[in-house]
Amino acid sequence: MICPKCREESMQTVEYENSKVQIDRCDICDGVWLDGNEMDQILGKYSPQYVSTLYGDASKRLCPHCRKNMFIIKYPDTYAEVEMCCSCKGIWLDAFEMEEICMVRKHKY
Repeated sequence: MICPKCREESMQTVEYENSKVQIDRCDICDGVWLDGNEMDQILGKYSPQYVSTLYGDASKRLCPHCRKNMFIIKYPDTYAEVEMCCSCKGIWLDAFEMEEICMVRKHKY
């Protein structure tokens, strides 16, 4: 898969912090790609309010999986603006957005 930010680097599949969830990470920009339900697997909870914010502003980045335009959405209770593909439900997180989301969710729930 090609990184949607760098647009030319292939991403590496890695295990997210001993969670047994396989994510794709770009070695250049440190962004991560999560397939459809991987965020819920990592966080351990389903977030219905997250799904309700699915359709935000259009992004200029293409989904690395299905090559369609993604949408920018603000992840609830954080400053993170993630990009989501409405077709495959994959999520792109720029460097450090994953850590911010996990930290907030850990303290809130």
